[in-house]
Amino acid sequence: MNSPNQTDSLHPLEIQVLRALGAATTKTLKDPELVQSTALAPSQISMAVGWLLTKQLVNLVSETTTTYVALTEVGTQFQQATSPPEWIIQTVQAASQEGSIKNGQRPSSHWANFNPPTSVGPSAC
Repeated sequence: MNSPNQTDSLHPLEIQVLRALGAATTKTLKDPELVQSTALAPSQISMAVGWLLTKQLVNLVSETTTTYVALTEVGTQFQQATSPPEWIIQTVQAASQEGSIKNGQRPSSHWANFNPPTSVGPSAC
């Protein structure tokens, strides 16, 4: 299935991953090792490996998944409210009363503290 001309159609990310694998002292590399040896972002490694798998130029030797989630500040407010719909209604009503909702705009003062998490870790729930 692999032709000699297939290398002509390789994306630069794929080439970097293949070079890193070829230069490795071990037969396999984990994603963090590929990130370190190529200086690519994890998402770029993931894309390149996916493409290389499709082209049957690499094999997936092992795969594990660990997911960590944590509540954001807004998520904590949801959790502490009696119910998420009730919290939403209370937030909108409070914003309407203070006049911060006009012409379908979101209540900016109530969302000022909304900060998506910059990192994830084990859930404290």
